[in-house]
Amino acid sequence: MAARFPDIGLTLSSIIQAVTLGVWASVVASQYSRLTLTQWLVAIAMFVFIVNVWHHILIEVLSYEYVPGFVDTLLFFGTGGIELFMVYTMSLNFVVWLAGMTISSGAPLVAVLIVRNKAIREGVNAEILAVTEPLLNWRLGYSGFAVIVSGICLFFAALDKLNYSDSGVRAAVSAVIAGAIIVLFAGYSLLLTLYWRSTVRALRTAAQ
Repeated sequence: MAARFPDIGLTLSSIIQAVTLGVWASVVASQYSRLTLTQWLVAIAMFVFIVNVWHHILIEVLSYEYVPGFVDTLLFFGTGGIELFMVYTMSLNFVVWLAGMTISSGAPLVAVLIVRNKAIREGVNAEILAVTEPLLNWRLGYSGFAVIVSGICLFFAALDKLNYSDSGVRAAVSAVIAGAIIVLFAGYSLLLTLYWRSTVRALRTAAQ
């Protein structure tokens, strides 16, 4: 049963992410002529976020073998629901979008802890857990850092009631905040890449 989960999980995730990406493309295509600089930055941030979600799930599903449960189903569909919410609000309300972004920034932290606890129960994961454990702290730490930064951005955006119709300094502040979110997500993309490469390299070395 555990051995079949990667195929099922990747198929389900592919469908959910494909729907999310399709909605993202539809929203951008229908409004691109009216998008402000901040909205374009938010759209880019959303695209990077969708890619990160897929890559995160890919790594977790391929790394460990365990028997899935309702929590795993909730993670798949809950993540998809948050993504769709953020896609639909990315061109409507900057503060609401940031609120969704702050919540979703903590999703990798929760997901990693849940998957890790499930993987520990299966003896077949002992070797890869020994390899990934030192690297895992970097991912957990960065997720926590992302939540804090997103929360700070949300606080100032809500305090000033920033929105997409702002101009001048307020528009510049919104653009800077959106740009900071892109940098956060790009940093997580880099961290995931380094994590996966280090894991694969360590496993190959151990197998020799």
